[in-house]
Amino acid sequence: MPNICDNHIVIHTDSDSMIDAILEKCVVEVKDDQKWFFNEGTTEIFDITQLLPEPKAFDLIHTGSAVDDNTGERVNNWYEVDKESGEKQEQSLSVITGDKTKTVGVPQEVQDELLEKYGAVNGYDWRNKFWGTKWVTGSDMDYVRVHRDNCMIAFENTSAWCPPYALFENVAVLLKGKVWFVCQWSEESGDFGNMKINSNFNGDLITDYDDHIQ
Repeated sequence: MPNICDNHIVIHTDSDSMIDAILEKCVVEVKDDQKWFFNEGTTEIFDITQLLPEPKAFDLIHTGSAVDDNTGERVNNWYEVDKESGEKQEQSLSVITGDKTKTVGVPQEVQDELLEKYGAVNGYDWRNKFWGTKWVTGSDMDYVRVHRDNCMIAFENTSAWCPPYALFENVAVLLKGKVWFVCQWSEESGDFGNMKINSNFNGDLITDYDDHIQ
């Protein structure tokens, strides 16, 4: 289990219309396998990762360590294939399917194509590379504050080991000066810090990190 990092985040924007655009992307329905994390009755959350979502191409790829049922070889990236239908099962369904599926390694040529197109061969590696952490939680809408007079959105979330600094950096560069992020964070081991992340209108990254690592 990773150490939990608590993040207090403010998104500053250049306009009220950008606030609307962010809310439209990031306010999403809570998935069934997420409901345990939120207060009972929560139906919508603010999910900042929707500004840079994980590619759908990784939905069917499991990662870690397993044995290919066809070859007997150990693989790091694989599909869980339904023995009857032959359909690949999403990661969230693997526990349910159990012995109804077989493990089939992702062909090397497929991994090469994914690496070239997305910069990673599975969701775990992609999230660590482009978000800076392996997961980021959504935020209960009851605790999301929208300040239109100041063009800002304030909220809290949690992540694994560290704040999602790469997510902030990549979104700031993509939006070229239209948003900037301020984050105060603290991690279970006692590490903490502050960060300000922005970019200019050319997409050049501007950062200010004040991290205190034990």
